[in-house]
Amino acid sequence: MKTLIFTASPNKQGNTEIMTKAFLEKLSGESYVINSYNVNIEPCIDCKFCYSNEGECSIKDDMTKIYQLIEESDNIVVFSPMYFASYPGTFKNIIDRTQIYWSKKHILNIKENKKRRGILFINAGSEWEGMFNHMEKMFKYFMKGLNGELVYNLYVPNTDNFSVKENNEVIEKIYNIAKKIS
Repeated sequence: MKTLIFTASPNKQGNTEIMTKAFLEKLSGESYVINSYNVNIEPCIDCKFCYSNEGECSIKDDMTKIYQLIEESDNIVVFSPMYFASYPGTFKNIIDRTQIYWSKKHILNIKENKKRRGILFINAGSEWEGMFNHMEKMFKYFMKGLNGELVYNLYVPNTDNFSVKENNEVIEKIYNIAKKIS
């Protein structure tokens, strides 16, 4: 079982990092962690190169290695803070660059047999009704492009007032999800 984990926070001591470390403590199997702030990923330029080049992008940057890791992975896990009701821009670039999988499926009509499981963890400093809906929908579409689906999620609001490191219930839920996918 191979798990590709994306973290989307620049804060090495923040809630997203605490959640990621808790997950890794209980995860077994092979895993690879990519922090979207530590890779060079240019935004998609809609050049349509992937419409005629199966599984390839015209932009040659760190995404080339990420494509390989996606191909090898059974699980795709995302840990992200919420920035203005969405993912940080560095992770959004990664999402957009998975256009090659959409093109492969819908333009080139190449179907993939491997199913992937998606796991989504989001934390946010504030709290309001439905606040995680947009990010969840985007993640579901991202996973659909990767021939996968959302199987587990954990959304942690109000971390400005109650941080993850103080929340044993959240840590326990993270442990349980890691054990389930291992």
